[in-house]
Parts: sequence; structure tokens; C-alpha cells
Amino acid sequence: MTEIKSVKLTEQQKNDFTEAFILFDKKGEGNIKTEDVSTVFRSVGMHATEGEVNDLLEKMDLLDFGTVELEQFLDIAGQLLAREKDQRQRLRDAFKMIDAGGRGYIDRAEFKRLLTTIGETLTDEEADEMLAEADVDKDGKIKSRTLLRMFLSEK
Repeated sequence: MTEIKSVKLTEQQKNDFTEAFILFDKKGEGNIKTEDVSTVFRSVGMHATEGEVNDLLEKMDLLDFGTVELEQFLDIAGQLLAREKDQRQRLRDAFKMIDAGGRGYIDRAEFKRLLTTIGETLTDEEADEMLAEADVDKDGKIKSRTLLRMFLSEK
């Protein structure tokens, strides 16, 4: 089996995940259905997709088993948190590349140009909608912390 990155959960995180797990362990048998794992994570504010969760379940040989025990669930939580941490760092690094001057923001016009011309491009309308959300201060500057919040659903 491939080694999967994980972070060590804090006691508070373990408690939060355990409480959520117990709520979904309807029969009190110490396990939940694999199909409920994503829902349990969403109930504690994580934004893991079904695909991400299923990928981890598959790598841990749990997808076909049908249930996940608490310790396995906590392992998955640590792995999802590690992925989120990696995503956050990659976004920060990408932002630094775009913000070559190190100002901590990207001009709205430059960001729109990137959104409509590079990678999976957005239409002008889609870009304007995203920019309206991203330009919180309405000053024409898109801040790195705002983008992180948008793309990672941080609070």
C-alpha cells in the first residue's frame, strides 16, 4: 500500500471528530458506513469532496468493506487535513508567483486576465462574479488571504 501523508490530530480535533462519528454510529457498533464518511466530515466543517474521501478509502482498502471504524476514521481525518495543508501551501506559492512584487495582493484586472486566459478558463461573466466575491474591500485588489478563503473554504 502507498504511504499516505497525514498530520497528527490535536486532542480537540480527536474529540470533535469522535463526537461527530458517534452521532453517525446509529447502532452504537463502533463503525459508520463508508458512504457516510464525507457527510460526517462536512458536519465538522471540513470540505472534503466525495472523490477525495473515496480515494483515501480505496487506498486504505476500506471502500468495498462497507464500514469504517473510529480509528480508521481518525486516520482519514489526519490524511485529509494533510492534503488541505498541502493545498493551502500550493495556493500560497502560486499566489507568490503571481504577486511578484510581494505586495500581498493582485490587481483585479490582472486576476481577471488570468482567470479568462490560463488553464481552465472562465467566461467574462464567471470571472466578474468571482472577482466581485474576491474584491472584498472593493478597492481593485485581490488579497492572498481572500483567495485562500475562497478556494479552501476557510473561515
